[in-house]
Amino acid sequence: MSSIQIETEKTDYTGGETIRGRVILSLSETIPVRGIRIDFHGFEKSYWRTGGGKNSSTHTQTADFYHDELTLFGRPALSRTELLADAVRGIFSKEHYEFLALGEHPFEFEYTLPPNLPADYNPGDSHYKIAHQVKAYADIPLSFDIIEMGEFTVYETYDPWDINPVSSKNNKSFMFDMGGGSLELEAGVERNMYFPGEVIKGALQANNDSNRVIKQVTVDLNMIVHQKARSRDSTREIKHRLLEVPHPNIKQGIPSTIDLQFSLPEDLYCSITSSDLVKITYELIFNADVPWAVDLDVRVPIRILERAGMPSGVGWE
Repeated sequence: MSSIQIETEKTDYTGGETIRGRVILSLSETIPVRGIRIDFHGFEKSYWRTGGGKNSSTHTQTADFYHDELTLFGRPALSRTELLADAVRGIFSKEHYEFLALGEHPFEFEYTLPPNLPADYNPGDSHYKIAHQVKAYADIPLSFDIIEMGEFTVYETYDPWDINPVSSKNNKSFMFDMGGGSLELEAGVERNMYFPGEVIKGALQANNDSNRVIKQVTVDLNMIVHQKARSRDSTREIKHRLLEVPHPNIKQGIPSTIDLQFSLPEDLYCSITSSDLVKITYELIFNADVPWAVDLDVRVPIRILERAGMPSGVGWE
């Protein structure tokens, strides 16, 4: 049985890199072909539903980052009109086609990705995604094409010079019947970019000019999925509890500092910021639990990076 296979030097890339490899066509018999081609397609798709029943609405949009096809042998792809004319002609004669003999036929290729591409993202249980796909096929006249498809990994680039400490602050005042006064919090961590599973070291500074006692301090990682379709927007948040500090030593009337250390989950998607329809951002939420009052949050934005692996000699079969 005939088959086609894609081989590349590696499967992990960043925007601007060149993908090098070859397409191997294995034939069980001599056949006519219009062409051997490889197609590279990067795209994003947003999708969500609102309402229910007769009032439900679907919001969806797809946009390409790139979509290019290379002809490795034979002729470029025909339009639908040209394809119909070619098929009719092929019924009576196959002399205008190229023929490939039984056996293995390798075809080398190079393709340079556009710069500043977003990372691939596919939650699996939803319709929204960012994907980078490749398809190789032999265009066979008057028969089914021989096709192989796969996906490769793209990592969103970052500038190491942009790694810096980051902090944020927030405050609230209490009403007179609650004793008055105010509470101010400033939270900071040593870097604004981390890899999944890394340990984060930070601190929470508090100025408590009230008579309120802080029951507990917690730290959550908030993953925010932003989607856009046409003129509509959707935001979904997923929180991970990272740390709980019961009865923190935050004294009344005296500035206090609490050193904090916690680990990120291992299975995080990386931040995605260079796309238009689907974006992934993260923030650390430092929360002070104030009994009989609205809690005070401090939100510190961070970026989750992804370590690019570079396996060699990998192919899709």
